[in-house]
Amino acid sequence: MRHLQKPQLPIEDILEDCTASYRQGTRDGIKDKLRSSISVICDESRIYDNEAEQQNWSVFRPHAMVNGILSKDDMCDVYDSKFVKAEKIKNKYYDHLMSLAKSGKCPICGIGQVSTLDHYLAKTIYPIYAVTPYNLVPVCKDCNFAKHDSPLDPTCAPLHAYYDEVDSVIWLKASLSKSAGGLVAEFSVCDSLREHNPDLCRRLKKHMELYELNKAYAVQATTEIAENILFWRDKLEVWGREGLKEHLLEVLASKEVYQRNTWNTALLRALIEDVEILNDE
Repeated sequence: MRHLQKPQLPIEDILEDCTASYRQGTRDGIKDKLRSSISVICDESRIYDNEAEQQNWSVFRPHAMVNGILSKDDMCDVYDSKFVKAEKIKNKYYDHLMSLAKSGKCPICGIGQVSTLDHYLAKTIYPIYAVTPYNLVPVCKDCNFAKHDSPLDPTCAPLHAYYDEVDSVIWLKASLSKSAGGLVAEFSVCDSLREHNPDLCRRLKKHMELYELNKAYAVQATTEIAENILFWRDKLEVWGREGLKEHLLEVLASKEVYQRNTWNTALLRALIEDVEILNDE
């Protein structure tokens, strides 16, 4: 996962703009209900930011009502009909959040193109955060689809692109094996992390499972191997084991400058560790 700059959008402005865009009497008085709930939602948004910074995920509890008057459906309508579809609001807030993704790449998988916003805490379960900027992360459609709406388990909360920076350690591992079709790569969280940081290890495993990243990474690795295996085998014969390792290490170092934990860097590390697996036998 790639860390993103936390959004600096005032929740007060978002709520005021959404409230103003409703006509009086629409949706059973949602305009008045939303206006009277602005301070409550703002307070909860600030709490969200403070607690997320401390990784205190246990404080976030599922709820059905906001301020005792706004229902889950009301808050979903604020997001769907105003934040996403009202042109001026969308241009001002939604599009800004989408632009936080570096190079337009999904921060979750690093593969797909950002195309939507994901509610880290599902708006159908935690409706008070339906338009809280800290809760809205730009992702690709595949990651958004894979992450089903479910209550957050605080013991293994998935990574949050605004609050987690995990590229300081190497945590992603690729395992290579031979098959009838060539080499196959499987991806997992490094076992060694369990000893040094068991909490992070649990969260990373949940993250991989929730977004089905092993499957997504394996598909990318299959293509990469197919495109390069003849080159690797040729250079193994010409340069020898150490010569090929030196080349792969140079490629790895270049890629790790940008990010250390991607399917590509994990694949390269696996090849460097066992270049003999390239032998066509």
